This record gives sequence, structure tokens and C-alpha cells, in this order.
Amino acid sequence: TGALVCTIEKANMIFTVMMEEKSLDNLGALVVDELHLLSDPNRGYLLELLLTKLRFSTATCANTQGVYSGAAEAHDSIVQQGVQIIGMSATLSNAQQVADWLGAKLYTSDFRPVPLTEHILVSVTGRKDKKGK
Repeated sequence: TGALVCTIEKANMIFTVMMEEKSLDNLGALVVDELHLLSDPNRGYLLELLLTKLRFSTATCANTQGVYSGAAEAHDSIVQQGVQIIGMSATLSNAQQVADWLGAKLYTSDFRPVPLTEHILVSVTGRKDKKGK
């Protein structure tokens, strides 16, 4: 049992090697923090590629074993293969759409262990503060 913590680019490379070596059965879960990076113009396509390859390669692997016969059952076959995708984001605006694309269940929470406070700092050039500075 082991875990890798890496960038999207490195994960994509590792997954490609696992596909080539037919060692996908060694993959138990993929945890994607900052899932909203799917919309990033520079790196989003790599994350989308990684997730797409994971879903369909695992589903294809399951299909060759007779687990399912149609694309609509892809999510079930991935679960049966033991691969779990866990995506996390605090700012994903289309979470339900992404969950549907991944064949996933959406879990949301507004719980915060530490209160979030927002402040605005306005600086006026040439104006002195109360201490004359």
C-alpha cells in the first residue's frame, strides 16, 4: 500500500505508464484537490485528460472482463474495479455537472472549522493616517 502526492502533470504521466504496463489494478483511488482547475486555461486540459483516461481505461478493463456492456454503466464498473475518484474544491461553480460527468455522487458542506472573514484594504495615496504618517 502506498500513496503518491504529485502535480497533475506527473499524475498524468504515471497513469499513462500504468496503462501501458497494464497495472491499473494497483490503483485504488485518485484524490484530486482543487478540482476547479478543470477550467484553468493552462493546466485544465491535463486534469480533464487524466480523469477521462482513468474513467474509460478502467471501464474498458472492466468491460473486457464482462463486467458491463454499455457506457451508461461505466461508473458501476469503475467502482467494481476498486478505483475511486475523490475530487475536492471550495470554488467549483458547476459541481453537479462535473459529478455527472464523472459518474459520481456530489457531497457538499458549508462547514468551516475556522470562520472565514473577508476584509478590504483601501490605500489612498497622499493621505495620512491618524498618527500623521
